[in-house]
Amino acid sequence: VRGTLENLALAINGTPEAKYWRYRFKCFKEIIETEERYVDGLRILLHYYKAPLEQESVLTQDQIDTIFSSVESIYEFNITMLGKLTERFKEWPKSQLLGDLFIDMSPYDILYITYINNYEQSLALIKKLEKGNLFGESAFQKFITQQKLKPEVKGLDLQSYLIMPIQRIPRYRLLLQELLKYTPEDHVDFENLKVGLMVVMEMAAKINEAKRKTESGKKLLQLSESIMGFPKRWVDSEFIDEAKVFLVPSNEEARLVLLSQVLAISKESNNLFSSASEKLLFYVPLHEALVMEKGGIITVENKSVPNTSSTEKSRCDFKTSTTKEIIKWLQSIDTQIDQCKRIEDLKSKRYKSFSSQQSIDNVLNITKGLTLGEREVKYTFGVPGGFEKTPEGLRKK
Repeated sequence: VRGTLENLALAINGTPEAKYWRYRFKCFKEIIETEERYVDGLRILLHYYKAPLEQESVLTQDQIDTIFSSVESIYEFNITMLGKLTERFKEWPKSQLLGDLFIDMSPYDILYITYINNYEQSLALIKKLEKGNLFGESAFQKFITQQKLKPEVKGLDLQSYLIMPIQRIPRYRLLLQELLKYTPEDHVDFENLKVGLMVVMEMAAKINEAKRKTESGKKLLQLSESIMGFPKRWVDSEFIDEAKVFLVPSNEEARLVLLSQVLAISKESNNLFSSASEKLLFYVPLHEALVMEKGGIITVENKSVPNTSSTEKSRCDFKTSTTKEIIKWLQSIDTQIDQCKRIEDLKSKRYKSFSSQQSIDNVLNITKGLTLGEREVKYTFGVPGGFEKTPEGLRKK
């Protein structure tokens, strides 16, 4: 391929479009050369790591599937992609079409999403398998060391090859952006390149979202195991953020956790009969929360719990290390409360579509502000019993 490309570079030299063509040629060359290296890396991963592991019975099939996930399917897809790219380069400079190949990638994003969702689990298993014992290296570690020394493997370990699919889609985006930059708008491939770039960017967004959800799920599982009293239903929520805070007035260290629908606070537990290191101290569904800040102290109240309740706390006061963190957390909570409002509004609209006779009691009443210092910051969420819609907003009946 390289010889063909160099001949093409000579062929386009001296034409009126030479400047654009040179830059476009350079971009095309980088696309195909990086694809060659990528496919070769996948081939080494399968030939020198996956296949011998299956043949030598070093690991179980389940362990092999966990480590390599969908990499074989990715290899098959990309070796086909490389063949198509090679054919297109043979047609240059007479034909300079490339964008449609990236448009056609769209249905295959599931291969990469599957791989990336499993990636952290793969690394965790490798780390576990690499641990030695009283007698020295594990059989798996000996295998990795042995394979790494082979000239064909180029001195790279298993993890160095496993990360390649993680890096490829973002690299496609950068390469296509550069190619589009040097493609005139009247070029025959301009529109397809734009759409192809959009497809790749959408793939990257889907992959990032899938990765974020996977990480959120793992974090929620960790929280459920480390916090005594963490409700199982919260595992189906979405993890947003967490921080170290200090309870007021005791100044005890605690953990503040913000989920998609709930705000929770936990602190260290000394319960000898539980494996959990913390216990749930306070929580409030965001649509029932009243959040205030005054003098650097944040107060969170659960409006649905009476102050006289002996079984459940109705409020919690805490402070953060800095004013910057106070602002950050108030803004994060505000964002999630707005999200909850939109969800509740959607539920309300769907409910009304089934029963036009129902009142608007399910419409959320929302008042909020964001100031620090003299005035309180209030986020009041409740389901009123008697409100009506007016041009100005919600009004007491």
